[in-house]
Amino acid sequence: MTKPLWENFEIAVANFCAALDPSAKVSHNLKTPDHDTGTPRQRDVWIEARLCKLFPVKALISCKRYKRKINQQDMDAFLGEYRSSGANVGVLYSYSGFAANAIAKAKATGVSCCRLYANEPPDLPEIIMVASYCWRPRIQLTLPEQPSPGLSLNCWDDVFRLPNGDSAVIDELVEAYKRCHEAAVAETREGKFKADRLVSLGVLVEDRNGLPSFIINVVHHWRVFRAKVEAHLVNGSYSETQKEFAGSIHAPVIDTWESHPGPGWNELKEGAGEITEPAIHAISLSPDIRSALQSGLGQKALPI
Repeated sequence: MTKPLWENFEIAVANFCAALDPSAKVSHNLKTPDHDTGTPRQRDVWIEARLCKLFPVKALISCKRYKRKINQQDMDAFLGEYRSSGANVGVLYSYSGFAANAIAKAKATGVSCCRLYANEPPDLPEIIMVASYCWRPRIQLTLPEQPSPGLSLNCWDDVFRLPNGDSAVIDELVEAYKRCHEAAVAETREGKFKADRLVSLGVLVEDRNGLPSFIINVVHHWRVFRAKVEAHLVNGSYSETQKEFAGSIHAPVIDTWESHPGPGWNELKEGAGEITEPAIHAISLSPDIRSALQSGLGQKALPI
């Protein structure tokens, strides 16, 4: 039985994408869960691959074999499907091309518009833009009440060295930070991290040798930075004989020593709210918190 034209078009797009990257997993007519409801949804073409042979990425490709050009309303419908798919990359293939307002919408939302020709070199997306995030943690310590004068505490190093159970105060602070960090990483993986995420907790310094206990308030704040990974597909070629595609990918370098990750990264200001844009990866630039506390606060006098 002859397949309908729309199905042949989907298969051709899937085969072409598979030829671009033989290591990628390209599926045609696959069902994946809706990111919001968990309900299985049909996908024309679904790709699971690795960017730079390291970062996992999922791509949703929708194929439209219309006699007319794709318009802005079609793009709106695709954006709804893309955002609820959990994909990192959205690509729309049109048999008849795109209207100007659809292309403008695609550029504004990071969607790639593509065409596929029979017996002719295909149109590759010039650039595929993929969101990328990195976040740096901060930690602040305060004393809501002054410790007893009998403790003879002058600076934060004196507090850090105090015994607390079977360890020292700084050990408890490090463990508290690790717990908050692990919770933040778990939320990041679920796409729930926020640009102004704050976590506050208290660390109780227990009684020992008759000395009174006191509370240290700990505030964790994450600075979130956003960048775009640009995959310049036109800077490469596809060989029909070798079945290989060579392209270049340019991503901003991350400075792991400075407080700002460097050029190409923009900080999301407080109040930006929850991040809902699909991200290819989120990088936690976690410092050695013990060294950071000792070098940053150790010799500072305690607040009066």
